[in-house]
Amino acid sequence: MKLFIDANIYLDFYEIQAVKSLLKPLIDVKDHVLVTSQIVDEVFRNKLDISNKKFVDYLKKVNVSLALPDVLTENAVAEIDEGAVTKLKELSSGLKEFKSLLEDIYSKTLEQISNNEDKVSAELMKIFNNSISYTEEQCLLAKKRKFFGNPPGKKGDPIGDEISWEQVLDCAKENNCPIWVVSKDGDFMSKVFYKGAIGNPFLLREISERGLPNFKFYSDLSTALQEFKKEYKEDLELPPDSELLAATKAQEGVQVHHDNSKCIHEMEIIRKNGAFDIWECRKCGQQHQAYSEDCCD
Repeated sequence: MKLFIDANIYLDFYEIQAVKSLLKPLIDVKDHVLVTSQIVDEVFRNKLDISNKKFVDYLKKVNVSLALPDVLTENAVAEIDEGAVTKLKELSSGLKEFKSLLEDIYSKTLEQISNNEDKVSAELMKIFNNSISYTEEQCLLAKKRKFFGNPPGKKGDPIGDEISWEQVLDCAKENNCPIWVVSKDGDFMSKVFYKGAIGNPFLLREISERGLPNFKFYSDLSTALQEFKKEYKEDLELPPDSELLAATKAQEGVQVHHDNSKCIHEMEIIRKNGAFDIWECRKCGQQHQAYSEDCCD
């Protein structure tokens, strides 16, 4: 049995705090992970930009103005409470120092990520060092797949998923083993509420026609690792159930929020629709659209 993990899953380790607890158990099963050179390249291309965007978004939240508004000039407030003005200046000075230190830490962290010296990159290299390169035949088949518009892969994108998929199929044939595909990409599968993920019909037909063992599809790493523990490695150490659930929701893009209805919505993306994502509540079925942010395959 082999785990094929898409680049968008690996990149979550650089962006989503709730997912980082899965890094250790993933490394513990690294001998079962099938990783292609294309996946490694995609992670390297995107990890710095994703980390930087996460840092910038946080900095915006603490970007409080340090200047007093005109209505609260020093002379006006001093007549009321001179001590309050002094305290405000002290706090402003502290905030400036906080932001300066924060920016310095972020800068050094980004340098580490760029040089593969951060903890996540160092751990993932234990998997990436065993990546397999594609053959000329696999490249030609991937180009043919791209030409006819067959999944996986997106129109207008360079050949990436197509090559990895050819390698996955060959690996399954050579080793006569099932492959578990873990991806958030609709090119590979579709999410079905409370039923997990279902493989793309075209890909399932390919698997069947080639007489390969049944594949499984997962939209989050947490669920895949839990299933792996049940079927292959009972002694695999996983985080507590609460952390596993948090990781699952984070990778599935679930957002919990309230509105005027009685439902506490658990919204998740169910379909890409051009420039928009279609979100649906797991509980009540309410749907809405939001702009997509698709930065990697």
